[in-house]
Amino acid sequence: MTYREYDQKTLNKLHKVELEILDVFVNICEKHNLDYFLTGGTLLGAVRHKGIIPWDDDIDVGMPRKDYDMFLEISKNAFEYPYFLQTPYSDPGYAYSYVRLRNTNTSCIVPMFQYQGFNHGICIDIFPYENWQIEGGEERYKRIQKLAYDNSTYMR
Repeated sequence: MTYREYDQKTLNKLHKVELEILDVFVNICEKHNLDYFLTGGTLLGAVRHKGIIPWDDDIDVGMPRKDYDMFLEISKNAFEYPYFLQTPYSDPGYAYSYVRLRNTNTSCIVPMFQYQGFNHGICIDIFPYENWQIEGGEERYKRIQKLAYDNSTYMR
């Protein structure tokens, strides 16, 4: 959900809801001793802007794979309405390889996805991070990078 054009009032509202969702996420992680960290533009904003990048419109967090898997298991019963952990299993129209924690009392419909049948509540993105062995890691990274490029739908 990054780099769309919003007026500042809308961005401020979006940031407020995202920070509330992040707080719910952090509380669950701390209650269950799960490791997590900021990533992407969220990490950059925390360091460079001491908060959210003013024009950014999403929050990204990462988790080591073992904690992410535990989080998914715990999340089956951890969230109360209006919070909803969106996975391909909990929302059949959702097709991403990572999960999102959403507030279902809100909406942020991205034009590119407006006709897709999944929950469009404001969310934070939660990514699993794998432990890679150093030996062979660079070769594996290059292979994955090539596959991602070859399968990309982006203009070249």
